[in-house]
Amino acid sequence: MKLLMWLALLGLVVAALYVKKSTASKAAVPHGNRRSDSDGAENMLRCVYCGVYLPSSEAVHDSGSAYCCEEHCGKLSQP
Repeated sequence: MKLLMWLALLGLVVAALYVKKSTASKAAVPHGNRRSDSDGAENMLRCVYCGVYLPSSEAVHDSGSAYCCEEHCGKLSQP
């Protein structure tokens, strides 16, 4: 019976260490601070007007905002 209790305690310690390690590695790189990877992946930007996500190289930039096309870029400034 003592052996079973020690094995259960050891299992709990190992599980706690595994959970601590996995949450620490996920918190190391916040989602908002990721840059483009070396494999060619790009940052995705969200169109301010319609909410569509697109690669940063295809976005239309105007005064610090990103748009999916020229038409959406002009719609916010019109009444």
